[in-house]
Amino acid sequence: MTQKNTTSKNIFQQTTTIRIVAFWAFSEAFLGGILHGFQIPLSGLVLASIASLCITLIALANTSKGIILKATLVVIAVKFILSPYTPPMAYLAVLVQGIAGELFFMQRKFIKVTTFCLTLFSLIYSALQQLITLTIIFGKSFWKGLDVFLNKITQSFISQQHYSLYIVVIYLLCYVLAGIFGGIFNVYLIEQFKQNKLPENFNNALELLNANNSTYTNLKQKKKKNNFIIIGIILLCLLLISYIPFLQQNLLKGKILPIVVRGIFIILIWMYLLAPLFIKLISKWVQHYKKNNRSVIENILLLMPDIKNIVMASWQASKELRFFKRIKNFIFNSLMLALYEKS
Repeated sequence: MTQKNTTSKNIFQQTTTIRIVAFWAFSEAFLGGILHGFQIPLSGLVLASIASLCITLIALANTSKGIILKATLVVIAVKFILSPYTPPMAYLAVLVQGIAGELFFMQRKFIKVTTFCLTLFSLIYSALQQLITLTIIFGKSFWKGLDVFLNKITQSFISQQHYSLYIVVIYLLCYVLAGIFGGIFNVYLIEQFKQNKLPENFNNALELLNANNSTYTNLKQKKKKNNFIIIGIILLCLLLISYIPFLQQNLLKGKILPIVVRGIFIILIWMYLLAPLFIKLISKWVQHYKKNNRSVIENILLLMPDIKNIVMASWQASKELRFFKRIKNFIFNSLMLALYEKS
């Protein structure tokens, strides 16, 4: 037992915070696209849980005041350098999560409870951010129009209902349940790290990593192009819906057309005015921040090829496992290799 405790203590003393920050930065900049390529559904939930797990590991590895907030700023800077076309709200999400982590871990006494609460908060914030964004784009009329539309369909057998409220509540409950599950999962992984337990297939992943230490390839995601395609599809669907006779007779008057026009107007303002302005401000801040923290950022960037190869090897090593067990093994292996594999 004494040997196990000593090993666990040495793990967190020898593990450099910069490797944890590098994995967090990689997950923010690239992992979403990679998980999508792996055909993992709800990858956003996985990313939020990984970010919370990285924040917890930073809190365990370094007890300095303000270390989580400093790490968050580094992650934002690296995220912008590697993926400059990321929507501005994504940077805000990282910042909010980092501030929350700093506040949650001000007292590092109840690690399990804090880890669970941070993960739950991250998932709930993600859900609220999307609902707020949807409301800003289409306005309150969107929810009223949704109620009218669904009530028209169900009026023959159900009385008037607030369907939009039900949808929002169910949506939030799904994220709360995901946050609870993710919190329990993160607590489990933290205990595995503290006890120095190796994940299943760790040796296999390590062998694959050593065998396939391929050259780092450009992982820049074509998010800007993808965003244009998604927005175009949404607008096309709205246009087609507006030509349905039933909707023209019952809902178009004062309902759908103003919502569509408002949505198009706000999206265009955001895409061509506000988003470029925010990106320009973030770019200026990153340039200033990079000058004062050049060595840290350069070290993080140098670790990106290693992290990329680790992620690929971990996913390949877990190919024989079933869905949820594979995700657990993939995350555990990736972080373990990122923390202990020598660069």
